[in-house]
Amino acid sequence: MNQKIAIAKQDGQVIDWRESAHDKVKRSSRDLFRLLPPFALFVTWYQRARFRAELLADLRHKTEYLKDIGICQHEATSEVARFFWEPVLLRRSLSNPPLP
Repeated sequence: MNQKIAIAKQDGQVIDWRESAHDKVKRSSRDLFRLLPPFALFVTWYQRARFRAELLADLRHKTEYLKDIGICQHEATSEVARFFWEPVLLRRSLSNPPLP
């Protein structure tokens, strides 16, 4: 026995129930994509905060490690003092070229 289930819309148009379910999936995926940019922002902020926390630990315990990768103590200190929403400005300094 093969029965079809139809849904009537307010304007009198009749559609198959499978089409209605497909529209709901499309709508929910659109809603999900609207939520992604704020979520990505929080992920970026978390990564910055985590990077600065690790940099602070390196600054306290492994200052020679920072010299090896070309970051002076002043640059590391100024980067650690920044807020999590501020972009990372720490770059490898030209005064300390990488070792061959």
